Formats: sequence, C-alpha cells, structure tokens
Amino acid sequence: MKRGFIIAIVILFAAAIITGIVLHLKHRAARPLAPPHSVRTHAGANYVAQVLTVAIRRTGTNHHLIITARLENPNPAAITLHRDWFILVDGTREYFSPETNAAQPARIQLPANAASDREQFTYAITHKSLAGVLSWMDGYQHLVKIKSARYYQSRLADGATVTFNQLDW
Repeated sequence: MKRGFIIAIVILFAAAIITGIVLHLKHRAARPLAPPHSVRTHAGANYVAQVLTVAIRRTGTNHHLIITARLENPNPAAITLHRDWFILVDGTREYFSPETNAAQPARIQLPANAASDREQFTYAITHKSLAGVLSWMDGYQHLVKIKSARYYQSRLADGATVTFNQLDW
C-alpha cells in the first residue's frame, strides 16, 4: 500500500513537471515581437521604438518583408530619422536597406513629444533569408530580433501577404 502511494505521488509529480514545461514552451512561442524600448540616433537624440507587426509579401520569385513600427519622440525638440538607418539583417549577416518611395520617404520627421503609430519599412529579400533569424536595426548599434531561427517555408501565391504578431514564425 505504501509502495502504491509513492508510485502515485511520483506519477503526479512527473505530470506536473511535464505540464509546466509544455506551458512554458507555449508561452515562449507566443512572445510579442518586441516591447517598446529606448534607442538613440547617430547624433545622440533619444526616441522610443516598438515593432508592431512583420508581414511577408511574395512578388514573383522574391519576397518583400514589411515591418510596421511605432516611433515616439519624447524630446522637447523635433527629430529627423533617416530611413536608411533602419537596416534588416539575416542569419548569414546579409544586410538589407529599406526601400524608399512616395509613401515611404527617405526621412521620417517626428515632431516634439509626438509619435508615428504605424511607420512602415519595406525590404526586398530573397527566400533564403527566411531560413533563419532576422533582426532589425532600429537605432544606433541596436538590433531587435523579429524572427526566430525556425525555417519559414513560404507557400504564398504571387501577390499574397501574411502577417505575424509574434516572434516565433
């Protein structure tokens, strides 16, 4: 009887540990992309950046990665951010500069004590860049991880887009 009781306790303890590990892994996989964090420009002005979403759009044989971010200027003076400061880096240390056009000008103006809630950055990337970690340089020597090391197999039709709100994709 005592032996059966000990076996039951060990089984319950093992089940509790396994449940805890599974819950931890699920919570870790559901992490948001990045919390708001303070960064600085090359000149030393501070601002707050947060990655909101990451989207992939297929265009022919290539892909466009679109990062939507919130940029906030807590300073009493306006600041100008250059779009080419925001670099995308893949796992092989290949660097991608953001595209500029009429909708995404080369400079981002942030008035004093104001925010740009949905600033978009578009990068033309190859399919091999989706095979590992992707990081976004959102300030002077500051990288934010936006994709886990898990291989992403794109099954998108030409012109289709998929959006991610979590790090593990």
